[in-house]
Amino acid sequence: MDNQTNYLPNNTSDTEESKKTATPTTILFLVFIVAILAGFSLFAYATLLRDQNNTTSSTNSWNGSANPSNSDELNEYVKRDVRQKMFRLLGYSNGFGYESYNSEDGTFILGNTYMPVKELISNSLTDSLKVYITLETTSINEKYCSYSNDKVKSDIDSTGAFDDVDFGYSTIDCISYANANTDYNDLFGEDIPKITDSIKGRFGDFTYGQNIDGYYYHIMGGRGGTSARYAVGKINSITKEGDFVKVNINAGTLWIERGSGKLYSSIDSEEVYKSYGPTNTGWDDLETDLGLTDEDYAGLKTYSFVFKKNSDDIYSFVNVE
Repeated sequence: MDNQTNYLPNNTSDTEESKKTATPTTILFLVFIVAILAGFSLFAYATLLRDQNNTTSSTNSWNGSANPSNSDELNEYVKRDVRQKMFRLLGYSNGFGYESYNSEDGTFILGNTYMPVKELISNSLTDSLKVYITLETTSINEKYCSYSNDKVKSDIDSTGAFDDVDFGYSTIDCISYANANTDYNDLFGEDIPKITDSIKGRFGDFTYGQNIDGYYYHIMGGRGGTSARYAVGKINSITKEGDFVKVNINAGTLWIERGSGKLYSSIDSEEVYKSYGPTNTGWDDLETDLGLTDEDYAGLKTYSFVFKKNSDDIYSFVNVE
């Protein structure tokens, strides 16, 4: 009895200790399970949120195409792209004169003395003039080559296009056909033609050479004079209609000669809107010297430069309205 009496309490004590040991273990196990489930839930939620953010980002930002949605909303890339193309058509980056654009009010001044603006406005650009605009305004970084290079000289001489050019005073741009074609296609939406006859004079001095893997040769230089012409205007809006985007502007022409200037009310110089000078400022700051107000810009003729989206989602120039 004594042994049993001593045994039973001891057995009961072991059982209680076992229960005390098991309870924390069970709690820890349950906590572990709950933690796993909570972690999984958080992971699933984070994944869903990330996917939603990615979807929003791909819809609202530039993702490789000029216009990722079919809505009439225009993203900043498209606006900047068509604006720069319009500036190129009017003469931007031709290496001569003055270029200025004020993003705050949309006003611009572009030196375009050597650009076929009348043909542009009348929608009568020929293939040769389109090639000229492309070569004159391109920013392709492979441009300079020397006539003293035997291969270049042979290629140019074989066309007979520049027989009367003094290369001692002229710089030659050499642009591969592949790169010229990419740039031309981006601007005009078609492949660049291979024009082997030089277009001489005011809007000329270029030719396609066939002996060195196909290069366009474009002569810069020899363009002196005492007068200069500028496109002066203001961008009013950039709008989208289906596959078409229009850059809507008011613009005129500033003609400066020997210190005096005349601002015409249209790009093709029809009527004089305002006269200047003679001035001693040298026209160093045209924006300040012109002193144009919003009312002045509104008095200039309105134009719409029309661009159409192609199969690569790139907007190329169509015409001027």
